[in-house]
Amino acid sequence: MPSYGLLSTGLAIKTFEILRAENAQSYADTWGAQLPLGDETDLGKIDAIFCVKLAEAWELIEAAYNGSDADGATGQSFDAVLALTGLLRQFADYSTLVAILTGDDATTITIGSQASVLGTEERFATDAEELTEAVTAWAPTTAYVIGDLVKNDTPDRIYRCYGPGTSAGSGGPTGTGTFIIDNTAVWNYLGDGEAAAEGVTMTALNLGVVVASARTLTQIETPIGGWLGVINVADAVQGQLVETDENGRTRREEELQIGGSATIDAYRDKMSNVPDVTNVTVFWNHTDVTDSDGVPPHGVETLVQGGTDQVIADAILSFLGGGIQTYGTESAVSVDSEGNSHTINFSRYSEIAIWVDLDITYNATLYPADGDTLIEAEIVANGNALGGGVDVNAWNVTNSLQALAIGMLGITTLAFDTTGGPPVGTATIAIGTRELAVFAVARTNITSAPATP
Repeated sequence: MPSYGLLSTGLAIKTFEILRAENAQSYADTWGAQLPLGDETDLGKIDAIFCVKLAEAWELIEAAYNGSDADGATGQSFDAVLALTGLLRQFADYSTLVAILTGDDATTITIGSQASVLGTEERFATDAEELTEAVTAWAPTTAYVIGDLVKNDTPDRIYRCYGPGTSAGSGGPTGTGTFIIDNTAVWNYLGDGEAAAEGVTMTALNLGVVVASARTLTQIETPIGGWLGVINVADAVQGQLVETDENGRTRREEELQIGGSATIDAYRDKMSNVPDVTNVTVFWNHTDVTDSDGVPPHGVETLVQGGTDQVIADAILSFLGGGIQTYGTESAVSVDSEGNSHTINFSRYSEIAIWVDLDITYNATLYPADGDTLIEAEIVANGNALGGGVDVNAWNVTNSLQALAIGMLGITTLAFDTTGGPPVGTATIAIGTRELAVFAVARTNITSAPATP
């Protein structure tokens, strides 16, 4: 007869069917096989009720047993298993983005004012009250740098400089394009009006993953006099739904693998998981002298992109512990669990802005309406995933495009550089060990034309 209960191979429980069969045999052994136990008999119904309750007791034992098993625990029991690894379930969060609001001067845009994403109609609301401020008019033969705002055109429109240079002697940026040449300066259109509110944080109304690619949050949903335009210049930071048990199990396994790997790899992986950190390079000097990277003896330099200084410092102290010398050009004070303060040093990448200009041909039958946007986004995502110290060349600028399979026939012109304006040439851009190539939608221009396959 099979064994049940806590065995050397684990817990084996009795199901309702097994309990009914065992009871039937016991009744037969005691009173004979003629005892009426059918489902329609009173005795059979009583036995079924009894076996249901016994089966529930076995299931309760199973739940308690699995509560400490990472593969079997669910719900709150799995939360406890995660805590043993120093983890917490990732709770639901909202997508967020940073927008620029344009319109008349001194327009108040109240907290909670809404705008939506073109195509999906997903809505985002302002996190605080905002006030537009007058933007300086464009001026001829003037040196502009990245980020400068001007108003120009008729009616008034707001433009941002993303290619530094000197403006033309007359005219200035016009239209609603994203790659507007103005002598050696380059502009992109942000919205109508004479004033703007920059750095406006907005949160999605719906919980979880809400996508808002750069320059797609363009529809005002809360009518306010004087508010004429809204746009997000970068992709939204996507939220998430409550982490499922299965996803939590996967993350737990990854964390355990990180903990069991070599020290430098484990540390790099842990730092990569710090909130908002997008790139990490670690210089670890185990020797007794300053090494060729300039790191002092037995020191660690953590090179980081993204994340706040305080969060990074706290993470470094948590992952490295005390007694390890940290090195870098940035610092923040972190307090350990015993209340002791530590000055934690780290460094930021020197970011190298990359401009890309790509001309392609496409099959008009297959190419989607947003094909240019998809290609633009792919170039930016692939470029920003290169990591620190990786040179930029024609291959890694375009190598991921073939995976899109969206009807693109070929590349007729490719140019990229670091100087702004229309980029020139395809010479490899050398990226130093403490540098990071940074791509952006605003610096990527796609020109497409139909062609015969």
